[in-house]
Amino acid sequence: MAHKNEKLGDPDKYFTWTKNCQPTEPFWKSILEMNPQHNAAILPVWNLRVLRAFVDFALGIDPASASEETVLALYYTLMSQCDSHEDAVRDRTEARLWLSILSGQQKLLGDHAVDAGQEPTAIRIVHDTSSLAGIMQTPEYTVCKSISHSSICRTFQDRIDRIRYKTIFYTASGKVGIAPYAIRAEDEVVLLEGLRMPMVVRRSGFDYRLVGQAHVQGIGGGDAWLGRDAGVREIGLV
Repeated sequence: MAHKNEKLGDPDKYFTWTKNCQPTEPFWKSILEMNPQHNAAILPVWNLRVLRAFVDFALGIDPASASEETVLALYYTLMSQCDSHEDAVRDRTEARLWLSILSGQQKLLGDHAVDAGQEPTAIRIVHDTSSLAGIMQTPEYTVCKSISHSSICRTFQDRIDRIRYKTIFYTASGKVGIAPYAIRAEDEVVLLEGLRMPMVVRRSGFDYRLVGQAHVQGIGGGDAWLGRDAGVREIGLV
């Protein structure tokens, strides 16, 4: 997903210096190219489209039909990237509400408008900028508004918005994880002795190159080492 906190570079030359992933859909690409000065407002709304694709991939089925175990596995995976991980874990019962809004199954919450001071900056900028009016007709904008009407979902979304340059993946054994988006199919997830978190490595000849740290639900914190002597081997990192 793109992040909204880029502050470097000339906005008019945004596409020449940004490291953000960029929309490929014609509507979103066009509106971003015409309004580079508002990328910090456009990208958070577009991110909801990307996030929905992540959720569909991670759950594999309609979110409303996903098992509690599957929803929590995705929730823990996303929250593993947050500084307030322990607080996030205590809020896990609200994951289903957030998913229902993200998938468009639950619309605006409550009968009262959100106080203007509580609405996300992106919503206010889109609403007040005529060149961004088309965004208000998108499903992503509706979802963004719905999330803003729930303090629980706003907190959840704010945590996710802090994730930088990461992607969701599945292991061959069916475990969901998150890692830098430089990972590729056929990379391997390994636990290195002395480290608590899994690492993604890529074969290079007879050795391996380190790609980055990952979170894989069920094998973090050294859990996978317990009682598992089989499968342990030495590898060379270059």
